[in-house]
Amino acid sequence: MLDIRNPATFQGPDAPTDDDLATCVHCGLCLNYCPTFRITGLETESPRGRLYLMTQWKRGGLPFTEELAQHIDLCLGCRTCEAVCPSGVPYGRIIEHGRAEVERLRGPSPKSVLVRQSLRQLLPHPGRLRAAGALTRLGQAARLTGLVPQGRVLPRLRGTYRPPRSGVAPAIGEKRYRVAFLLGCVMPILYRSAHEASVRLLQLAGCEVWFPRGQRCCGALFAHNGDLDSARRLREVNQEAFGMESFDYLVVNSAGCGSHLKDFYPNLGSRVRDLFEFLAEVGLPEPRHEVRARVTYQDACHLVHAQRSASSPASS
Repeated sequence: MLDIRNPATFQGPDAPTDDDLATCVHCGLCLNYCPTFRITGLETESPRGRLYLMTQWKRGGLPFTEELAQHIDLCLGCRTCEAVCPSGVPYGRIIEHGRAEVERLRGPSPKSVLVRQSLRQLLPHPGRLRAAGALTRLGQAARLTGLVPQGRVLPRLRGTYRPPRSGVAPAIGEKRYRVAFLLGCVMPILYRSAHEASVRLLQLAGCEVWFPRGQRCCGALFAHNGDLDSARRLREVNQEAFGMESFDYLVVNSAGCGSHLKDFYPNLGSRVRDLFEFLAEVGLPEPRHEVRARVTYQDACHLVHAQRSASSPASS
């Protein structure tokens, strides 16, 4: 049992150290870039304030209270602060461990147990996710999903993306690279067309695309939710799956997944590339005809800030 009067319990091999927490020099450059600080004006709603709270919890200088825990909960995890921090504070890793500590110290509640067990029973299991997607499509066809607010914001599901039966999509033209592709957990269900377009672009760029059969959810959603144990288990599964064959790069088209892989996968992180980042490096053939269309592009916060990518379409 944890002693909530002295919760100095950051745990795990990748837990933040005193040196990590002391990296913050309290300069305040992050404040005006933090969305929660800009809205509230509260020091405790800033990266600097949250780092102070977590440092005091680690050292036993502050008691754990629900009021203080709310400041950790309200962090959006956008990691804009990391992009402007002159000291290189590893805020993303620290805040996720902070959330894990909050969940431990709070103890189980009916809601937290339901959420955690639902995620554990669904996200690591592709077959269950496909079944959930099929049920959702039926609900959308019957106009049942619109009965709840969350259902109204779901994109129209068009079926689940499935990789080739062989597990490999061949390069179009000369083969230049062999890349592994992360399917992810919800991307094949919610954004089938994004996967189809991503793989097609990689093929056009001269890539043989490999889909490891044993890959699972990367674990980012578990880490964001304070369940680092599940995130670590999925890391072990994926590192084994991606270690079965050789490849040049691991390409990811979800910025949150990509930043998690770069941060938490020591055996894979150096080869992880965001799709835009990779295509900017290797190039694409000239288009055969002009496409007259106007598109809207939003820079993903985990691509621009967490991965510090300068290869997004907005920067070109």
